[in-house]
Amino acid sequence: MSSVRPLSPVARFLVVVGATAGGAGLSPIAPGTVGTVVGLAVFWLMAQLPLYLYLVVLAALIALAVWLAGLAERVFPGQDNQHIVIDEVVGLLTATIALPFNYKTAIVAFLVFRIFDIAKPWPIRWVDQHLHGGFGVVLDDVVAGIFGCVVLQLALYFLGGHL
Repeated sequence: MSSVRPLSPVARFLVVVGATAGGAGLSPIAPGTVGTVVGLAVFWLMAQLPLYLYLVVLAALIALAVWLAGLAERVFPGQDNQHIVIDEVVGLLTATIALPFNYKTAIVAFLVFRIFDIAKPWPIRWVDQHLHGGFGVVLDDVVAGIFGCVVLQLALYFLGGHL
C-alpha cells in the first residue's frame, strides 16, 4: 500500500499546468522543444530585470520546478515523463543568465541549450541517470543550462559582445 496521498483534482490540474509549462509539454510533437520555446518567452520577460533579480527569480523558479516535477511524476507515468517541460524552461533561463535579449541571442541560446540537453555530455548524463524525482528531472537541465551559459558567455566575449 502506497503512503503517497493522491492529488486533489484542483492540485492535479495546477501541477499539470505548471509542469507542462502551460500545456506546452502536451504537444504531440517535440514537447521538450516546445517547452524550451516557452522558456524563450520567459527569458524575454526576465531579461528586463537587473542581474541580481534575474538570479533570485531563477532560483525561485528552479525550486518551483523541482517541486512541480516531483508532483508531476505522480500524474504522468514513468520517470522524467516527456510531458514535464518546466525543466526545459529553467534550463534555458540558466543558459541565458546575463545575456541581452534579441532575436539572434534567443535563437543561439535556444540551439546551444537544446544541443546540451539532448546530447547530455558528462556530467549532464550522470545527473540524468543518478538523480531521481523532481531533482533528477530538473537538475540535468540546469546543468545543461550552465554548460550553455558558459558557451554563450565565451561566444559573447570573443565576438565583442554581440551574438
